[in-house]
Amino acid sequence: MSPHQILKLSLLFFILGIGLGNWLTVRSIFFGTVFFLALCCLILNVRKPRWSLMLVLFLCFGMLRAVIASHETEEDMKSFSPFFEKTVVFEGVIIQEPERGVEKQRMVLDHIEVMQEGEKYSLQGKVFVTTRLYPKYVYADRVTLRCRLESPQPFDGFSYEKYLAMRGIVALCSYPDTIAYSSSEEITLHGVLFSVKSFLVSRLFRSISEPHASFLSGLLIGARQGMDPEVLDDFRKSGVTHIIALSGYNISIIISTVVSVLPRIGISRKRLICVIGVLVGMFILLSGAPSSIVRAGIMAGVATAAMNLGRTSHAKNALLYSVAIMLMINPMILLYDIGFQLSVTATYGLIVISPILKKTLKFLPEFFALRDNATATIAAMMMSTPLILFTFGSFSFTALLVNVLILPAIPFAMFFGFLSLATSVFSLHIARLISLFTWLLLEYVLKVTHFTAAFHGSFLENIKFGILALALSYGVVFFLLNRYEK
Repeated sequence: MSPHQILKLSLLFFILGIGLGNWLTVRSIFFGTVFFLALCCLILNVRKPRWSLMLVLFLCFGMLRAVIASHETEEDMKSFSPFFEKTVVFEGVIIQEPERGVEKQRMVLDHIEVMQEGEKYSLQGKVFVTTRLYPKYVYADRVTLRCRLESPQPFDGFSYEKYLAMRGIVALCSYPDTIAYSSSEEITLHGVLFSVKSFLVSRLFRSISEPHASFLSGLLIGARQGMDPEVLDDFRKSGVTHIIALSGYNISIIISTVVSVLPRIGISRKRLICVIGVLVGMFILLSGAPSSIVRAGIMAGVATAAMNLGRTSHAKNALLYSVAIMLMINPMILLYDIGFQLSVTATYGLIVISPILKKTLKFLPEFFALRDNATATIAAMMMSTPLILFTFGSFSFTALLVNVLILPAIPFAMFFGFLSLATSVFSLHIARLISLFTWLLLEYVLKVTHFTAAFHGSFLENIKFGILALALSYGVVFFLLNRYEK
């Protein structure tokens, strides 16, 4: 085996170690390490123990990183435990942009201080607060609330407490009494970004009518606040929720457009990579740069740039390195962040399966990128559908058709949307004229999703799809891929 192959295998063992460390006890980890050491020596070669030792070291390193993250969460829980199931007065700082819905807003508080009997207790960990729409809170506000603190609990087989712990959240607060709040006078990068985002959203809503405004804000900068629940339900039943999630898909559209257009006007490959990096960075900053969108940007950049600028093997390596780095930063996302899991599986599908399908689907016309959209959709669905069935227990029979029908309109809608958004800063009248094109494109997407969502029996829910079915599904996919490569 070459050193590069050993490195890739070591990273896979590191990822495996993180997965094991997230749910194994310390004693199990010890005996598991001994077992893997013996197994590696047997499989690789007893006469070359250094390779086996390296794999075991990476496995142990992954398990250790996961155990450290779990220990940090336990320490945060211990600091909050005396105040759970009690009504307390506490103070905290809003560290993320509040999510405003139709009837409520959600926010995450950090730097928690509980006031009790004239004393202040500083706690480690964050509080997830659900409250009324008003007063309207913003990023970096310092708020004082009276609320009953609750410990997150799993429900319907979903490890809600682990999902929140992944974000550093260890306590819940629902509809508190607001005692006081004040705005921060400190100027921060995130504060400036959220202010710019809020300003752009307000201009967008003055340029185009609802529900198109909410749809466009979700498409461009991930601001889905106030989006009609019926529209969201149509997207869910049609299997196209990803287009308003500001996932790697949205960023991939930008990169794909740049890759296809700029080389035709003489832009070199090196400059093209620089342009892609700048645009992805601007797009992430415009959204406020939360960690989930940063990860989506990395995934999109790896998948699209590597596929268009290099070989498939390079893209797979870049994906592996990116995943390993992300897991090093936050190991809990491997098991408890469905967005991360879907990004990885869909990106792998785009890298590996899309080139195969392009050869198979040569009979499809290239008109309006029909062939590219079909191959990308099928490739992503092949890798992500088993995970969706396992996690959500739902499946849309119209997802492939709807994606193929609406995807050609999305880049144009985003282009005219960005153009009208930029123009609205200077002139709302001109922005509204440009928004007519955006409105027509978005109306087409909304009509298609609403029409297909109404098909009787096209969307199944409560599907029983266990861990064995998940393993078997991916086993079949990788078996077929392996047969094709041979």
